[in-house]
Amino acid sequence: MKTRRLEEIFEECLSAHLEGRRGIEESLSLYPQLAQELEPLLRTGAEAARGLSHYKPSEEFQEQARQRLLAAAAARRRGR
Repeated sequence: MKTRRLEEIFEECLSAHLEGRRGIEESLSLYPQLAQELEPLLRTGAEAARGLSHYKPSEEFQEQARQRLLAAAAARRRGR
């Protein structure tokens, strides 16, 4: 099986959570080997999404923010 990068797994899990397809705990159970790194990222992403539910930034801003978050996740992963 091809190993997916943490950033891809994070994006997939956060999307699943925000779309109501899967909870954070369920995602963590799917990736136990990454749970320690993935959990704070997912909880932060979910909390940020809740806080922004009333605010609709531009598509450009959303993409820039997503790229920054993924870059931070990658930097954190490289630091371990």
